[in-house]
Amino acid sequence: MIVLLVLPVSARADQVFTGSPFWEGFTSEEGQGLYHDLMRAIYGPGGNTIRHLEVPAKRGLIMVREGTIDIYTCLSDPVDGLQLAEEPMYEGEFHAIFRKD
Repeated sequence: MIVLLVLPVSARADQVFTGSPFWEGFTSEEGQGLYHDLMRAIYGPGGNTIRHLEVPAKRGLIMVREGTIDIYTCLSDPVDGLQLAEEPMYEGEFHAIFRKD
């Protein structure tokens, strides 16, 4: 698993790496919760394996910039150099963020 984390996103096209802080009911280490379900519904049908890491926001944003994860969830404000999803992930104002390229 550690070897996969150091590969650039383009080298693991069949996997989608997501990150978020722990949030009861939305994320869990076991892969249960609303955000896990959303990522599986969006990326799973294309044959992708979804992997999730629980990381604090600051570290998660660094990981998105470096390409070690593809998406960081649970953000409400834009971040310079990263793309904020146009629509929130559910009825609140928490969005996913990702690299523009």
